[in-house]
Amino acid sequence: AVLHILLIFVNGSITSIIIPKLTFLPDKTVEIGVENRDKLTLPDQLVLKKSMIPNSGLGVFAKIDLDKGTFVEFDGILYEMGSNPPSVATDPRWEWDFFNVLPGEENRLTLNAVDPETSNWCRYVNSANFEQEQNLISVFDNNRIYYLAYKPIRAGDELKIWYGIGYALFYNFNLPSIENYTTYVILDKHLLAIQSNNCLADE
Repeated sequence: AVLHILLIFVNGSITSIIIPKLTFLPDKTVEIGVENRDKLTLPDQLVLKKSMIPNSGLGVFAKIDLDKGTFVEFDGILYEMGSNPPSVATDPRWEWDFFNVLPGEENRLTLNAVDPETSNWCRYVNSANFEQEQNLISVFDNNRIYYLAYKPIRAGDELKIWYGIGYALFYNFNLPSIENYTTYVILDKHLLAIQSNNCLADE
């Protein structure tokens, strides 16, 4: 399967990335409810340690080189946005909000990773300071969220994803420039996901 990624900026510039091979990096199997489940699910190819990003706590680092096309799954509790179960705490720092665009099932969903016992290590992947710094992108497919390496990640590199300009502004990131963009992820000519990163989408 060939993955074609288009980063389309509002200024009209387009970055096209072809990923000829996809490689899934599975979590270690840990039952839901186990203490520190999030950290215990970390694959052997990765390590948790203090982030290089100031005031970010722990971060995820590669222990070995990871090829472009390596992807992992973000784990948590899924529910319709705004209808979280009473027992589920909410915190925007540990959540993804996204649209389900399947025909007949158009609704906004939340994948909640607040609780370490019901989530995985992906909750420790920190936000890049700006879009060009990221080495992962998010892909939404069939009510699941994946983190995909769209360029090679070298041993010792911290995994970083861009959560959007709204997130960056909220946390006062020092942005060298602000450009809204949309990511189209196409697998064998089938549109898997549309990720719009702009202030309105992330409010």
